[in-house]
Amino acid sequence: MLPPPARLGDNTAGRSQFSFGTGLFNATANPDTIPDGQFFSWLGQVQRVQLLGANHLLVLSADMQWASGGLLSSQQFVIGGAQSVRGYRQNARVGDNGARLSLEHRWTLDRSEAGQPTLQLLPFADVGWVWNDPENPNLVAEPHLLAGLGLGLVWRPLDGWLLRLDYGIPLVATDDRGTNAQDRGFYFDLEYEF
Repeated sequence: MLPPPARLGDNTAGRSQFSFGTGLFNATANPDTIPDGQFFSWLGQVQRVQLLGANHLLVLSADMQWASGGLLSSQQFVIGGAQSVRGYRQNARVGDNGARLSLEHRWTLDRSEAGQPTLQLLPFADVGWVWNDPENPNLVAEPHLLAGLGLGLVWRPLDGWLLRLDYGIPLVATDDRGTNAQDRGFYFDLEYEF
């Protein structure tokens, strides 16, 4: 017997990615445990979208990366910024391994004549943690765990256009926090779909 079909608006999506670095094409090869072009890592991502009512949508996202050893910075897991842990600057913390969890409630305040959301309020909570392989001589800046709470606003003034503003409040203090808008937790996104 097949399970009942999911209700409209209740969806789960996942992604699994394996990355291999090889010695082909004279890739960087360092002695001992210094990260180089030969590596293996796995990135897993899952997202659950749950319709809670006509105007309420819950979005739960989780990412996790595991590496077999030290990684070059371009392959490392990052936390901080608009697409990760809001309230911190982009890529505030970087490590060989990491995990991130985000919960966002999309509350529709206004709809178009066609019934599409045009104005949404988005309270959110984000948390992320990174760490390096024990043999990696490069250090991860303290603290390794970042967490933030905040509020976002999405406005769709015309078909295809989207304006998003987020403000995140950091819950974990960092010594390397700057004074620009991103360091203060403000994020801005303008999109046009065609």
